[in-house]
Amino acid sequence: MTALTVASMSTDNFSIAAEVDSAAKMAQAIAATLSLLFLWVFNASGVSPGKALLGIRIVNADGSAPGAGVGLGRLVFALISGAFLGLGYLCAAWDRETRTWHDKAAQTLVVTRRSK
Repeated sequence: MTALTVASMSTDNFSIAAEVDSAAKMAQAIAATLSLLFLWVFNASGVSPGKALLGIRIVNADGSAPGAGVGLGRLVFALISGAFLGLGYLCAAWDRETRTWHDKAAQTLVVTRRSK
């Protein structure tokens, strides 16, 4: 092998590695976007698979499902609640209504789901 061949092979490998890295970043971006979309839908509808199993749901003060706008706001504040060392979630332990920061910001409650 000549030096030119080795140099050509290493640039080809670098090019392949860059394409793989780019594809991995794209997959991560798609996964993150889909995760946020699912979380938004669950917050907007008031029920997720986990909440359904536990028999709880998220409601507005009038008992209705939060809706798209409130669901988005609740999602954004839930991310903030977790960003501060989880303090937004922990505050529910000492809050009289057991509400988290994102519940207070979105003016929602987590209630036991009634069977129909």
